[in-house]
Amino acid sequence: MMAAWLLVGGAACSGDDGAGDTGGLSDVERMCLGELGELEVLIGEGIGGAFQELEDGAQVGLEIAPQGGFGVSVAVRTTGLMGDAPALVTVRTEIDGVESAAFTFEQDGAPTQQLFCQDDGRSALGSGIAVGFSSADYTQDNLTDLDGVVADLIVEIVDERGEVAVGRKTVTIVVGG
Repeated sequence: MMAAWLLVGGAACSGDDGAGDTGGLSDVERMCLGELGELEVLIGEGIGGAFQELEDGAQVGLEIAPQGGFGVSVAVRTTGLMGDAPALVTVRTEIDGVESAAFTFEQDGAPTQQLFCQDDGRSALGSGIAVGFSSADYTQDNLTDLDGVVADLIVEIVDERGEVAVGRKTVTIVVGG
């Protein structure tokens, strides 16, 4: 009886839970740590936990960007990056292949954005992300010049390990519609 208990107890304490060499972590936990899944940034829309990836060619409106000027507010989901940790986020806009604007969310060289793990293992950026346009070229006075413009919204994220993932969506800007 004692030998049987030792055999069962020893197996239970061995750290081998039958899940392979995962350290006992579930796939969702491993995804959150950036250990599982291809490096990917998905650009979409959503409020709270809701998320809908933008389709290329989608029509999007402009808002006042938290970093200044005007931009397209986006929701972001990632795979392959470390979640529940700070992340360096750079947003860029290109029109006809030429950069219109770029902004990196950092202060004193430190990231000001955080990736938050989601129930499905992907990570999400917090709120306040807008992919902006050049405030020198587009002001309140000529913002309608962007109406109908096709632009690429680009979000680049670098996690704490230095892993880099980039997402890009081509959209059509709608002003006042």
